[in-house]
This record gives sequence, structure tokens and C-alpha cells, in this order.
Amino acid sequence: MLVRLSNITLSPVKEEERGEVSGVAETMKSMGSSLGTAIIGAVLIVSLFSSARGYIR
Repeated sequence: MLVRLSNITLSPVKEEERGEVSGVAETMKSMGSSLGTAIIGAVLIVSLFSSARGYIR
């Protein structure tokens, strides 16, 4: 699925610029994945600590 999506996004780019555009696209994909994981982890930690606070008192 992602390979086809990459092909679609790179198809209008000139041949000599495809390497640069591909690198930028992969960097953005990695950053988005890392940021999404961090946000989900932060939400999980906050919800766990707020639930545990009631048991500690």
C-alpha cells in the first residue's frame, strides 16, 4: 500500500529531483510515525497516572 502511495506522489516529480523528494517524504513519514507514537504514549501515561492517583490516597 505504501509503495503504491509513494509511486503516486513521486510520479509528477522530475527524474532528477526524485531522490531528494523521496528522502524528504521518507523523513516526514518517520517523523510522523515517531510523533504519533509519542502522543499515544503520553496519553496512555497520563490516563494511567490519573487512574492510579485515586488508589494511592
